Amino acid sequence: MLTLLSRLDSGWEPSYRDLVAILIHYIKKDDNVYGNPSAANITVIGDDYYQGTMVFVIPEIGYQPSRFWVTKVDYGSCSGCDTLQAALNSNNDNAIIANDLLTLMLHLLQQMKAT
Repeated sequence: MLTLLSRLDSGWEPSYRDLVAILIHYIKKDDNVYGNPSAANITVIGDDYYQGTMVFVIPEIGYQPSRFWVTKVDYGSCSGCDTLQAALNSNNDNAIIANDLLTLMLHLLQQMKAT
């Protein structure tokens, strides 16, 4: 898996969903094992307004999952009220941006609940 820094160096512009998917890859025990969270099947719930809350529902890998993980993020329309925009626009140094994205991913993990 590419590091955040190498992705940024190649021109990648992440979304919140991208960061949740990468987070899932970091925390799951093994790839494609039943019972692990599925980064490929994340459902995003949000109203697509200029500000609000996005909820990410992550099912376990497998047919008809019965376990889910949920996390959320509040977002805004500018770098003053949106953490991802602030991280991407506050600095030209990709190493600093990658560190800010890791901090954002930590906050997503801290809010994550299993059902």
